[in-house]
Amino acid sequence: MYSSIVFYRKYFRFIKPSKIYVVCYYDRYSMAAFYAAKEMGIPVIEVQHGLINKVHFAYIANKLIEPNPYPDYLFCFSETFKNIVSSNIYKSESIFVTGRYYIDLIKMRKEKNYNLFLKKHGKFKDKIIITVADNNLVEIDNKLLDMIKTMASSRSDIMYIYKPRIMTENYLYFSHPNVTIEEDLDVYQCMQNSHITTTVASTIAMESLVFGTPVILLNINNLAKMYLSELFSPVNSVYYADTTEEYLSYIPEVLSIDRSKVAVEGTCFYADNHAERIKEAIETINDIASRKK
Repeated sequence: MYSSIVFYRKYFRFIKPSKIYVVCYYDRYSMAAFYAAKEMGIPVIEVQHGLINKVHFAYIANKLIEPNPYPDYLFCFSETFKNIVSSNIYKSESIFVTGRYYIDLIKMRKEKNYNLFLKKHGKFKDKIIITVADNNLVEIDNKLLDMIKTMASSRSDIMYIYKPRIMTENYLYFSHPNVTIEEDLDVYQCMQNSHITTTVASTIAMESLVFGTPVILLNINNLAKMYLSELFSPVNSVYYADTTEEYLSYIPEVLSIDRSKVAVEGTCFYADNHAERIKEAIETINDIASRKK
């Protein structure tokens, strides 16, 4: 670690960055860089990369540490996440709600995404289409795929579009008439044009709501409720299923939900106007930096 800090000290003196952005501050490869940057008075900004909740060890510090070892600022998806972060890590005034660029982009490309989806999956237009997103956890994802296969075998009026994060042999050789392993479109394009989204404990569940697509979580090993139940406590368009039978029983009720109301619930997790918000945040940080000089 020390040799990395020495490297970044020299590197930053050479390139003279105005700011340092880190996607995950507790990643050990990032720590040396932002330690050196903070030491040199270069503002360090963490950009939210995934779930922040009250059981996430990196955001629930119970004690204030001085000198502060954390980045100087956090750009987060919404007020919901901002209010969760401990003030022992980031003071409220150091957290900026910036939304998320890619969600804004997908929303703007709604018609294009629909046409791409129709071209690929138009043959399923008379079926209930459910996008399934894995969690990049091998044991959990194997159980998830097994449960999807069981449900797909019991009803032919549902088509499951399964989107892996990494295309492994397990998916390459998987075959079922009512399950398609998606290799071309990304998960956002799929769930934007699906009736329902399913996962276990991925942030995909929150992102789905922004597009007006309700969610049924498969509560494998109780992970869905453990990680997401508190965040979703005020939300009416997310369901938890412990079994395949319970999952299938929810489908008629979930399909009856007004998608516009689902999208409104999604605003709890992702603020809009990312470009304008991030511009204002950077301007504020620049003003603070100039006053410190």
